[in-house]
Amino acid sequence: LRAYWLVTVDAEPVLPLLLQHLSSNNRDARKLAAEALIRMGPAAAPLRDELESLATSGTPAEQSAAQHVLNRLPDP
Repeated sequence: LRAYWLVTVDAEPVLPLLLQHLSSNNRDARKLAAEALIRMGPAAAPLRDELESLATSGTPAEQSAAQHVLNRLPDP
């Protein structure tokens, strides 16, 4: 995903997979998805609701990564 994003800068194809990982029961998958979204910046805006949920209910590492993404998004 990261390589695809870096080459194409097209978020649309990767957002569904990142959403799947954000909703996963696997905390490593959630954290890695949030970290990938940090690099995407404003392109991550369609996943704002999921990121807000993770920022309040995830592990400390997940919360930190999700909040970092949210800080980079434009105001809704």
